Amino acid sequence: MRYAHGVLIGFILSGVIFIGGAMIRLAGFGINDPDTLAALWSVYVLWVVISIILIFIPVIVGFFVYRHQIKRIVIFEAGSLAFFTPFWFALATELSGASFIAILLNGIENGLVFFDASGALVGVNVSPILLDPVFLFMIIIGIILLRPGFIQDQSTPSHKEPPELVALSEPDPIEAEMPEIAPPVADESSIDELRNLRNKFLHSLWSIDIDREYIYFNMIPPKDACNSLELTKRQRAVPGC
Repeated sequence: MRYAHGVLIGFILSGVIFIGGAMIRLAGFGINDPDTLAALWSVYVLWVVISIILIFIPVIVGFFVYRHQIKRIVIFEAGSLAFFTPFWFALATELSGASFIAILLNGIENGLVFFDASGALVGVNVSPILLDPVFLFMIIIGIILLRPGFIQDQSTPSHKEPPELVALSEPDPIEAEMPEIAPPVADESSIDELRNLRNKFLHSLWSIDIDREYIYFNMIPPKDACNSLELTKRQRAVPGC
């Protein structure tokens, strides 16, 4: 998922939720009829329930369709909702005819929906002592969650350490076929024989010519090639010719 697409999730959701609430508030502007106000309150409660469902829809769809990116989707939605909620709330408040500055100073009347002692849904007032720090906290959380580095770190799967190698309990097939034969061990006589064999081999292939200024290492050529060699003053006769 691209960064812009992820941020767009919370941006659209928070806009739809608060603009929808502002439209309901505008519908009740200047109405004093109790029945009409009660109907509008029921519509507002229904919209709150729909808003909660809308928030969980991207997570549910991501779990079934993009399961390998579910953690990334949750971070994007939570961060963008937290960051854009205060701004959409301010815009929706101004569109509904109220003042956002007055809301910050006086709080929200019947802003939240909760159950009373009898089980009925009633409006709960939100004081500015709680509202203002919540808005500030949401902006800070949104900035933290929407950092590209944080999203990359949290959505990258951790690399598991490779399992430890276990030694095979089965014996080597060569050792199983020849259990009584020990590997050869080098001694002084075998080392001397190898050294003499090496010296004879090198002496048969190479000769050393010492001059006042040069040392010539000449490979012994075949017998037939001696007649075709042209020797300079600095060269010695080729050994073997």
